[in-house]
Amino acid sequence: MEDLQEILGRRFVAKRNPDFCCRTLSLPWGQVFITFYQSLSDTKIIQDSIISPLTNLVTPDTLFTSEQLKDNLTNIHVIHDVTSIENAIERILEGKTYLQIEGYPWGIALDTRKDEGRSIELPQTEISIPGPHDAFVEDV
Repeated sequence: MEDLQEILGRRFVAKRNPDFCCRTLSLPWGQVFITFYQSLSDTKIIQDSIISPLTNLVTPDTLFTSEQLKDNLTNIHVIHDVTSIENAIERILEGKTYLQIEGYPWGIALDTRKDEGRSIELPQTEISIPGPHDAFVEDV
């Protein structure tokens, strides 16, 4: 896991890129490494649908399979198995959250992307004002 953290930290220049987040959770049954881009991911989904279920997970008697872990993360709809660092990097760049449990040769990528903002459309009020009729609202 330390090798993975070092590789991802070098690849995404973690110390100079405040948008790139790496977190390690120490749980009673092991350490979990989670990494994502804050601007692309919804941190509320990460907290509610990943971290909370993992902290409430009963200590397993045997090693997890990826399917057992996916069964415990039921609020996430799109989950991909990740078996290589290149694949993990690819998924992170897509805006997914990468999760790795210490001692396991696989990880999973979870779809925690933020919903896109509103698109440009005709204004609903003041439509009689001359000029362009496109409008948009900036996300805060």
